[in-house]
Amino acid sequence: MKKLLVLIMVLLTGLALGFIGKAEAVTWGIGDVIAGTASGTVEHWRTGSGLLATYGAGGASFQTGMAFDSSGNLFVTNFEVNTVSKLAGPGDPHTASLYVSQGNNPETIVFDKLGNAYVGSASNGDIKKYDSAGNPLGSWNTGFRADWIDLNAANTKIFFTEDVNKGVFILDLATSAISTFNAAYGNFALRLLGDGSAIVANREDIKLLDSAGNLVRSYDVFGNNAWFALNLDSDGKTFWSADFGTGLIQQFDITTGATLTSFSSGSSGGPWGLAVFGEITQGGGGGGNGGGEVPEPMTMLLLGSGLIGLWGARKKFKK
Repeated sequence: MKKLLVLIMVLLTGLALGFIGKAEAVTWGIGDVIAGTASGTVEHWRTGSGLLATYGAGGASFQTGMAFDSSGNLFVTNFEVNTVSKLAGPGDPHTASLYVSQGNNPETIVFDKLGNAYVGSASNGDIKKYDSAGNPLGSWNTGFRADWIDLNAANTKIFFTEDVNKGVFILDLATSAISTFNAAYGNFALRLLGDGSAIVANREDIKLLDSAGNLVRSYDVFGNNAWFALNLDSDGKTFWSADFGTGLIQQFDITTGATLTSFSSGSSGGPWGLAVFGEITQGGGGGGNGGGEVPEPMTMLLLGSGLIGLWGARKKFKK
């Protein structure tokens, strides 16, 4: 009987240590995916390992837009409690602290080349600029909404989406003028690419728009109709998006549209935010300082078409 009790205690101790190990913070690595939930936490996923850990991120709120700064700290917009949190990284522990308070539902954040942050508020269309310490540097209002934002390479324009009525718009930071990039597609997360094109979550699917705003292709997985969050991978060839209806976190090949790695979030209603350690940003100010070249999908598509044409010509010549 004593031996049995000892064996049970050993097994229980081992299980407990296993659970503790799972709950401990894990150093972020290039390509790791961070997903924001609807309950004030973020999930840490890794290809080949699955869910590694879950971290508190600043209050019971939808965790929506997220971005890494150049030092590897993660910034998370807390939609309902009107704050932006900073999670220390990339090493342990990932302690959360307040970065800034911004009203009217802050939903997205991006960094410029100098390490300054731009935060967009969904409810009133405010976009505000802060230095690395959270001191205010500037403010713009889009006139309606600013659900998701991204910064161009020159750091002179912000592209933003408008949730209620789909569309991608451009804010000129020098003049405050607003122009339309595409009036038909895109109401959630977007990322600019190296050739001026953009990938944008369109709820029912995800769209690739060329530098003039024209539709090039769509990305989708059958049965998923709530694509919301989106971010570029560190490899310069793929991107990740998440469906808040099914919990699917999916990696897509930008050029071919092929579906690659996927995770299934256990979050109830989510994920709402998505970040990739080493992610590529056209604005050049974050990503954890580990990403590759900003992808240029139109160049890759043209190259692919050219290779197919050469193969066809060579085959015809052989005949």
